[in-house]
Amino acid sequence: MLKTVFGCNTQEEMKEWHEFCASSPYEQVQNWYKQKIMYPWYLSSDNQFLSPMDDESWSMIPNDTNIVESCHSGRNAETGIGRAILDAINNARQEQMRITEEISIYEEVPDILPVAWNGPRQRDHKNANRRKNNHSKLTQRDGDRRQLDEYQHTLQDLKDSVAKSMARTKDLEQRIKDIQASLPTFSRKDARWIRLNTEKADAVSELKRGVDERRQLKRKIKQINESEEYRSLQNQLKGLRRPTTMTTEPRDSANKENINLEAPTGSQAAVIEPIGTLVPWPIDTTGTTIDLHESLLSGYEFFKDWESFDYSVFTDNTLPV
Repeated sequence: MLKTVFGCNTQEEMKEWHEFCASSPYEQVQNWYKQKIMYPWYLSSDNQFLSPMDDESWSMIPNDTNIVESCHSGRNAETGIGRAILDAINNARQEQMRITEEISIYEEVPDILPVAWNGPRQRDHKNANRRKNNHSKLTQRDGDRRQLDEYQHTLQDLKDSVAKSMARTKDLEQRIKDIQASLPTFSRKDARWIRLNTEKADAVSELKRGVDERRQLKRKIKQINESEEYRSLQNQLKGLRRPTTMTTEPRDSANKENINLEAPTGSQAAVIEPIGTLVPWPIDTTGTTIDLHESLLSGYEFFKDWESFDYSVFTDNTLPV
């Protein structure tokens, strides 16, 4: 129900969502809701019905591209960077005069249309091409990442095999020393001497096989490390953030995994404070001072057993530990 705010498109639906959050018996939901309504821009930036943008701009403008920032490189190419102040002013003046002249031509000559390729249809086409190109790049990157993972897993397996072989070699060498020390205590005709001597010969043969095996393994490791494909993949994916194996939830999400769904009852029922009053955050036991604002943006796993907590320790926006 909390996430339905992103799809609400009528005043009735928004009212129902606010009533649900405000009347929730769960203290975690109450504090999550207070944090969201504390910032007026939060809901309007994620809900089209609340956004001041028109429908066309909301649909056409991508939410992951800063158009102003993307114009910096072109602007720098036109006016230059690292110039003296006077040169920069003169260049800017010339550029402004050029733009003014272009606008005057557009106004005076009816057959010339400025930016005729920036209508809704063209913008939608560009957005579709952008999504297609992004999908192709992501597919290629995922393929390269899987291939690099295969290389790295192969290298790790080879290194583990070398380590196991080395450990086995140490055990055999120690066993050969023990046998060598025991052989003089028996007669050559003694069955124990014959058995120990045979075991020694087998151990020596296994040692030689281990040396040959490690030589082949190290040769394979060297071939992979020096291969052009492996080096190219390492350079292309350098600094790529790998997916974590931990199961985490978004910082601003609340669901049954991180919220106790059993409503408190009886004398243990928590008192829900009015909207707009911040409930202090519990003390962290890690030995650090917690910023209250940052704490509100994190998960809800700390919201437990607040009834017996002493709130008098809180001062300002930080929590002394």
